[in-house]
Amino acid sequence: MSCVLTTLRPQELALGTLMKFVQLEGSHPLEKPKWEGHYLFPRELFKLVVEGLLSLEEDRALLLSQLQSSLEYDDLRYHAMQAATGALARVTDGGAEVPLPFWNNTFTLLSAISLPRQEGRTPSFYVRHKEPSDKWKVAHLKVSSSAPRSGRAC
Repeated sequence: MSCVLTTLRPQELALGTLMKFVQLEGSHPLEKPKWEGHYLFPRELFKLVVEGLLSLEEDRALLLSQLQSSLEYDDLRYHAMQAATGALARVTDGGAEVPLPFWNNTFTLLSAISLPRQEGRTPSFYVRHKEPSDKWKVAHLKVSSSAPRSGRAC
């Protein structure tokens, strides 16, 4: 039992660090977005985190319970479901018998994802959106002086 606890603590710290990387990479992306103000979620990094938790050999219920506290955020719930269904399809596609730890880990993760109950609530995001600049707002567009103006009021 003490061996499990001594290896679990570094794994918990590693998971916390990886989740912080997910948050920071989303806020400060390594690649420039195609559109200014476009929301980027680091899907590939988060997918690797989820796939690591859905181990074929080891029970990761304790680590998944740590991730569960982050699943209150809408973006993490969505991308966790996407990553889990992708991993599930990949593992079950081979035709070989799927190990029990994988099923337990997948069930633990998917059962921890709860959908919001209120329809009109404000979404919450783990990866913060940057406010778009003012240069695309209608109030800041300038009227061209070469455009013909009619002197009549509508």
